[in-house]
Amino acid sequence: MQTHYPVPTGPNSEQKSFLPLTLIEVSHAQKLELLERSSAASQEALPRTQEMLARLREFQPSMAQMFQIKDISISQAPLRLLCESSKQLQLDSTKVGSYIALSYCWHGPDWIVADCLGRPETGWPISTAMVHGLLNQRESSDEGVWIDQCCINQRDPLDKQLIIGSMDLIYRSARKVVVLLEDVSISEAEEVLLQEVRVQWKPQKEDLDVLARILIRILSARWFQRAWCSHELQLSNDVVLLLPAENNPVELSTDDVEELYSVTKNYIERDEDLGPLMVDGVYRSYDFFTRPLEQKVGLRGRSLICEFSDIFQLACSIQSDILGIAINISGLQVYFTGQIRSPNECRWFLAMVALSAGDATVLGGADEVLRVEDLPGTPSWLNWVNDSENIMTRVGYSKLQDPTCIKSIDQYQITLDLLDLTYSDFRVPSCKSFRWAHSLVGLLSKADFNDFGDQPYWMSPGLDPIEASAARRLTVEILACSFECGFDWMVKQMSSAPNLAENVQGSMGDFESTFWLMLEESVLIENSPESSYLDQLDNNNKDLVLLYLYFVLFESLFGYGRILLLAATARASPGEHNQVPVQEDDQNLTQCMCLDIGSGNKALVAVSSGIVEQGVPSMPVALSNGSCAGIRRLWFIDSSPDDEDNVKILIGKYYMFTLMPIEENAKVIKRRDQIIRQRM
Repeated sequence: MQTHYPVPTGPNSEQKSFLPLTLIEVSHAQKLELLERSSAASQEALPRTQEMLARLREFQPSMAQMFQIKDISISQAPLRLLCESSKQLQLDSTKVGSYIALSYCWHGPDWIVADCLGRPETGWPISTAMVHGLLNQRESSDEGVWIDQCCINQRDPLDKQLIIGSMDLIYRSARKVVVLLEDVSISEAEEVLLQEVRVQWKPQKEDLDVLARILIRILSARWFQRAWCSHELQLSNDVVLLLPAENNPVELSTDDVEELYSVTKNYIERDEDLGPLMVDGVYRSYDFFTRPLEQKVGLRGRSLICEFSDIFQLACSIQSDILGIAINISGLQVYFTGQIRSPNECRWFLAMVALSAGDATVLGGADEVLRVEDLPGTPSWLNWVNDSENIMTRVGYSKLQDPTCIKSIDQYQITLDLLDLTYSDFRVPSCKSFRWAHSLVGLLSKADFNDFGDQPYWMSPGLDPIEASAARRLTVEILACSFECGFDWMVKQMSSAPNLAENVQGSMGDFESTFWLMLEESVLIENSPESSYLDQLDNNNKDLVLLYLYFVLFESLFGYGRILLLAATARASPGEHNQVPVQEDDQNLTQCMCLDIGSGNKALVAVSSGIVEQGVPSMPVALSNGSCAGIRRLWFIDSSPDDEDNVKILIGKYYMFTLMPIEENAKVIKRRDQIIRQRM
């Protein structure tokens, strides 16, 4: 049975006239043709998906039974599109060359939809003006339109399950995804200003306030807070935003939003009328919007568990939907057939999916303990990840060194191989290394960064004095430890990660020569033999030293220094800026030390004061490769003699940085089949 959608008459006489639309279900052959490009990508992902399922069966056989390969869903899921009624609507002869898809937020039962047709399943779920704006986005009158409320049978649970399982294909195959921000309004004067500024994006100073307020309204829209909207954005190939205006909707491209942000960012940071929470909200929404765009062009590659964690920060009332959204975004070709009882259980499922897919990040999580069944006295071994686990993605997300080194997993314990670092040496840097570090930080404090695209995190204008002081202090510690490890060590770090070195090189710009002069001046102050050592470095090694220091100090989004500084400042200033909950035993994570791990390799570690004396430092073999350098892979295990046989209690996880692989040697001993539980 076909449903007809009359196009409402708009209030503006200049709006185009459209023929009524009819909801049709395309033939199976037509569906395969429309979804061909996305289906091919899904087929390419099948081997990775099958490998993930095989590991999941080893880790959690009962859980693996709740996932099915998605091609079953694709073959059964119908594809319905809104098409103009002038078409021949016989099922076999209908021909739709392409379609656009809608991304929007439903506002509630009182929201006024087109022609006041009532609830979304009986008519348009968007306003009259937006219906016209949406239809104007079609290439021609032959192009179809996909809207979830109209194209999914909302009364049929099986229909919803099958189509939700195929929504990655639907959005990836759409020629364009049209985002409606119906809770944002643009005045006529603002519309004129946007059109004028868009020509060159060099607004007058007096217009910055207006443009900043426009951007804040855009990024405060409800659409930026919804998990399903994130799903639709991340799967789209081309995006356009439509905003209500007095006449016709205002159209903004993703480039327009990025340019609007770039010209108003500094103004927003300096606006005293905006509280820190408002500014943080703008940053989060902008990051939500641009992150998938950057991933599409290869600027970012993040771990699965961090992607899953992002979904949990957005609004979605149904836990199984969160699971489906996260899996769709991951590219894994499975859909979920089970039931989920709680948010923690959903996190548990996603953690196991990520780990089975080879993502080691979940092993380094240090946020809340996942009490899956919420039983007293039985904490899970597993911690969820927090914001500071958005780790060094330019190295590549943290990958399992060898999945077979994990023997078994349940909700309460994990059995795996450990590298025991008991014989390794922890030490603080020498006074000489500290003096070099203080000198370099002092020189950086006097530098003018206006002509460069980055600056040290501890110099960010958004930091309050307490944060800035803690950040600067830890920066000195990181630098001092780096100097203590030696310039040769810095060379080895960057030469072992050529992709990272290449990316950092691309970020440095014109600052390279200035930074090298600062480094030389810092070392020359001591008038030490190391100053002549710098002169003797060949150009390649000199570049690698420079890249390492730049990575630690300036890579505010990706660098190791940023990770440690986030960890330290979040604990030094537990006020409204602190958005990252931490464990009680992790409150003093402020000290950076050097660690000799043998075989000519050293590492930087960030640990709480006194933790070295409390437990045995260890590392899962699964985290011993360089890709895991930015997560909490240094585990301290309780050494109490009353532990059960082969059962060890985890008392803390900490950062340990070296890009070189960590192997068994005289100072690093492998312990097999260790059972790890969480401290109660």
